[in-house]
Amino acid sequence: MSDLGTKSTVPGKAGAKGRDPAQLSTLVDLGPVAQVTPEVDVAQLLREIRRPIAERLQNQGSIGAGGMGAVEVAIDAALRRRMAKKVIHPRLSESARALFLFVREARITSQLDHPNIVPIHHLGEDQEGKLYFTMKLVSWRPS
Repeated sequence: MSDLGTKSTVPGKAGAKGRDPAQLSTLVDLGPVAQVTPEVDVAQLLREIRRPIAERLQNQGSIGAGGMGAVEVAIDAALRRRMAKKVIHPRLSESARALFLFVREARITSQLDHPNIVPIHHLGEDQEGKLYFTMKLVSWRPS
């Protein structure tokens, strides 16, 4: 068995705060990543990434709402990445026009590349049949 990961490769980080350097820290509620046992960890990782993305997204609470939808913080369990998830309002999910406009917003925004435009990651439908798209989570302060 290889001893990969048993030593910290980041200068000055070895044994920081009593942590085992082989155990990588992740986002707050997700717990540790791999214990560097590839045979076990890869199998677990593959199970996670093979799940449909709508099932991998873990809601972490609401950020706000607007006319078309509500925005939540979500974590992709496979990537262990926090992102924003915009979900169409349930009252609009039966309107063909609202669905069209929601998808159009995601499509147009996903094709733009500018520092002041939040990138879109994924467009999909959740387990309840509501359309959503995920995007970069940006922190901001109101003026």
